[in-house]
Order: sequence, then C-alpha cells, then structure tokens
Amino acid sequence: MQVEEAEECMRMPAAYITGETEFMSLPFSVNEKVFIPRPETEILVEAALSRLKRSDNVIDMCTGCGNIAVSLTKYSSCQVYACDISREAIEIARRNAIQNEVYGLISFLQGDMFTPLRFERKFNLVVSNPPYIRHDEIQKLPVEVRNFEPHIALDGGEGGLKFYHILSEESRKFLRPGGYLMVEVGFDQARDVHQIFTKHFKNLEILKDYAGIERIVIAENNG
Repeated sequence: MQVEEAEECMRMPAAYITGETEFMSLPFSVNEKVFIPRPETEILVEAALSRLKRSDNVIDMCTGCGNIAVSLTKYSSCQVYACDISREAIEIARRNAIQNEVYGLISFLQGDMFTPLRFERKFNLVVSNPPYIRHDEIQKLPVEVRNFEPHIALDGGEGGLKFYHILSEESRKFLRPGGYLMVEVGFDQARDVHQIFTKHFKNLEILKDYAGIERIVIAENNG
C-alpha cells in the first residue's frame, strides 16, 4: 500500500508541487483547492479581450484561481465580478489578483453560480470555464486529474451540461442588449452547448483550440 501511495504522489501535477503556474504570460498561485489553468482557456480569454473596451464590466463565473478574471483586467482594465461556490478558490483568486496588481478592479463573490449577484447592474460579458466532465467519467480521468484536482471543478453533472443550462437561463438576466456569453466546453460538447444557447441568444460562434477541437462557444444576448 505504501508503494502504491508513493507511486500516486509521483503523479501529482507539477503545479501543485511548486504551488504556481503560468497563464496568459502571468504568474498564478494554485493548490489542490483549484483547477489548474489549461492553455486552451487562453483562447477564451483572447476572444473576450477582442470584444471588450476599457470601461466594460464582466462576470467571470466559476472563477477558480481567478486566471480568467485576472487576465481580463490585466490586459483590458475592465471591471470584473469573479464568482465561485468555493470559499477556498475565492481566497486563492484574491491572492492572484494582488500578485498581478489588479485587485482593485475585481470584486470577489462567493456563492452558487449567479446567487450572489443581487443587483440590477447590466454587464457587457459573462465568461465561464465551468465544470463540464460527465459525472460517470470522472473516475476514468488520468490519475493526476482524478486524484488531485478538485471534483467540484470537474463535475458537470450526469451529461456534463448542467452548468451550460444554468448559464443560458441566468446570464441573459445580467447582460446588456448585445452583450456576450462566452464559455469553454468539453471536446465533444460544442454542438450541444450551441443548441442550448440558441433558446435565448443569437449570432452564435464556435472557436477551435490549438488541436483543432471545437472548444469555445460565443453567443450574443437577444435582449
């Protein structure tokens, strides 16, 4: 058993060992309470930056370590509301905002999805990299993901689409007319998410990642 435990520890992601990683050429602190940012999420950030102006405001839903929120404020100086259900994740995201000198431009809200957003302000953008792994596939993930990264940041429900339904229904209430909803999706989910978003959004677009996989879905608010 001790041999198995030692072998498992050897599979711990390097970012958790060092306590840091890089995203959008910026340094981020991480631990086992947050998902480690992936390179493909930079495509989501770049797409958002291409549509943002300096005075725009943004909701970053499921912020995790704050890599999306921090990157958007660092490179656009927009105002971001970063939300996450995990109190530990919010604390790490705060630390990363301070480290990258954008703390004053980000408001951190802890709670379940849109629950903590209790005001009438309208936003230019809702951006999210939500949990999207199908519940029954989590145990099939590589050991370094399955045994170390937080399942709360992975589990997208029975079909993996739970949070996209919530984002579609709720984000439109907070978006200005013509505002955008932008999300990252699993390797085989882009068409399903596209279909979910057609109910309340228009001018939908799908972007591919560096491997040619449909990875980002962008939708414009009908309102």
